[in-house]
Order: sequence, then C-alpha cells, then structure tokens
Amino acid sequence: MELGKKLKEARLNAKLTQDKVSETIQVSRQTLSNWENERYYPDIVSVIKLSDLYKISLDELLKGEKMNMSLNQGININAFTNVKGHKKILVVSLDLSVTPRYMGVPLLTSNLVIKMNKYTKKNKIDVTSKLIGYSTLEEYGEDADIILLTPELIKLEAEIKEKFPTKNVRIIDTRDYGISNAENVLKMALV
Repeated sequence: MELGKKLKEARLNAKLTQDKVSETIQVSRQTLSNWENERYYPDIVSVIKLSDLYKISLDELLKGEKMNMSLNQGININAFTNVKGHKKILVVSLDLSVTPRYMGVPLLTSNLVIKMNKYTKKNKIDVTSKLIGYSTLEEYGEDADIILLTPELIKLEAEIKEKFPTKNVRIIDTRDYGISNAENVLKMALV
C-alpha cells in the first residue's frame, strides 16, 4: 500500500476529518490532502505528529506493520536484573523537551534499543539495553556496565567519562545509529 493510502486509512480509522487533522498538526487541509493523494510527502516531524494523533506506531503508519513490543519496554530502567555476568547497557539520548531540531531522536533511539534487546534475546546474549534521557544519567549511570551516547551527545562524551570513570562510555556510530543497526552497536559496546 502506498504512503498516501496509509495516511488516509489511518485518519479514517481514527475517525478524524482532514480539517481536524490539519488544525491539530498545524498544516493546511490542502497540504494534508496532497499527502493523502501522494502529490507530496510529509516531512518526518509531520509523520511523527500524525502517528501520535492517530495513536499508532510509525511502523504501523509507514509500513502497515503492528509492532509487537511497546516503546515503553525500552525505557523502563527498573527492568535491569542483577544476574552474575549480565551486562547492562544504558543508551543515553537527548531528552524529549530539547529543541524541535531533534524531534525524531527519541523515536529513532527507542527503535534502536528495541532492536538491541530483540537481537540479544534471539542470540541468547546476557545483555539488557535501556534508554534514558540525558537529564536522568546521573541518577541511573552507576547501575550500568556500559553507557552508549547517541551521536548528538558527542560534545558531552568527555564530561560523562569524567563523571563515570569506571564505566565504558562510548558514542554510537552515526551510520549504525541512523539505520538502527543493533548488531553493530552491540558489537562496538561489548568489545
């Protein structure tokens, strides 16, 4: 199914009019119509707003696939276990309240963490990955064995290494981050 049809179907399933959607996400009704008729494609910020408004995942909206895992599974820091030999990875991202320039970062990072946990479970690797915002790092950093920083936090790497000198602190490769390559991110973290 093409993107325009998926957008229209999701809007109709949410029982919303084009007028209501355009008012809510602050675009013209004509713009929304152009997206649904595939004359133009929405930018990523608009797609995220539509996903939130329609109460469906981005995977479901863009690919028509329902996600089996909740994004919240990647955010629950209390799910760390203290199994001997178990590795705990914290993936640190920008907080949601940061400038709109980085609107897609939390979603992209959540997707990466979900894929990391699926990969380790499938391959029976005793590692748990959790996503936190930068503002909570001081609270949870000591619980981690490895702290991975998303690329937009590169300028804070030295500061974080100083705060957590006994932790393995690394920056996630930009390319691996952008395509959510969980296998490569885990290999880099566990080396």
